[in-house]
Amino acid sequence: MNASPFAALIGFALLISLSSCGGGSSLSFFSQTFEVRDPYHQQMPIVSYEIPGDWAGVSSVEWSGDNMLFPASVHVRMQNPEGSEAIEIYPVLSFFWLEIPQATAYLKAGKMYNGSLMQRVTDPGQTLIQHVIQPARGKAPGFRIVETKKIANLSTALNVPTEAPIPGVSVEVEYQQDGKAIRERFYSLFIDNPVPTDMGVQHNWYFAGIHSLKAPADELAAKAEAMQRILRDRKENAQWTEVHQAVAKQVQDNFNRGMAQGYENIAAAGRLSRQISANNDAMLQGMQQRREQQNGSSSGGYSSSGSGESSVDGFGNYIRDEETYQDPYWGTSQQSSNYSYIWTDGFGNYRYSNDIGFDPNLQSNQNWSLMKKK
Repeated sequence: MNASPFAALIGFALLISLSSCGGGSSLSFFSQTFEVRDPYHQQMPIVSYEIPGDWAGVSSVEWSGDNMLFPASVHVRMQNPEGSEAIEIYPVLSFFWLEIPQATAYLKAGKMYNGSLMQRVTDPGQTLIQHVIQPARGKAPGFRIVETKKIANLSTALNVPTEAPIPGVSVEVEYQQDGKAIRERFYSLFIDNPVPTDMGVQHNWYFAGIHSLKAPADELAAKAEAMQRILRDRKENAQWTEVHQAVAKQVQDNFNRGMAQGYENIAAAGRLSRQISANNDAMLQGMQQRREQQNGSSSGGYSSSGSGESSVDGFGNYIRDEETYQDPYWGTSQQSSNYSYIWTDGFGNYRYSNDIGFDPNLQSNQNWSLMKKK
């Protein structure tokens, strides 16, 4: 999967801001500072919020070396323990899709690769509901979707510094909590970044700045402005944002180096295999020609088998103890005939077994495909 930096959005994807709008505030005045810190970097501050004195905040920070675009996952919740008002900030939701026919042989839809889920680009509202809202609120009593709206220029409304406007989506839901009707409004930017490649198009698409505003159903409109102010007046730590961008770049560089080395190893192995095969086939062809001359044969050609291999190819495979397999990524490849089951990950790596029950997918986060004899 190709990696793109999206440098202007990486920081925002974790630390959102909102512009003022809506009705008057009914929350108490802001009298305490809630600070989100990174336990993996010596408790470095990430961002701080001014919240009401009777509110409390909790946060979690996780880092993953498998996520190329957003290695840090930050989840923040600020709420009134005595009431129903809350603000929640969710980690980035990242997807990709390959419009490349060959890719379907070794990458499977619905699986995670490098921190992103392989899935076709779908309706933003429905995707947000499926992957964020339903898991978080779907089991609440009386849960229902009230309204889903696409927002043409959400980045401006959220005060995000970008070169071009970025659209987004909002979804409002209602459910029961402690016998009260609750309204919660979810927002997110929606980014679809198609990347042309030599073989087709790769879509890197994701939801950034996912957050929600929650209050009693008849109070959300009145309290929205004060909750937006909490987000708008945040204080970000630029040093932590630089750390996140540096780690993201390191993860991407490591991935790209591994891919480049993998392709070079595959190419080198292919060149060596072709040279060995050419040498052996030349020797076999010479032996065949001498036998034909001794038998008085006037034909210099070779018959073809039903599999499309010449007799020389088949005999060459036999003395090299190899067989030709249909490789879902490379077309065909020569593999040892000592094994009944051979699996490939599409990157030049193979797993061999004579056990009919062996499945390398059960012990690996890579996708392995079973090869068939040609």
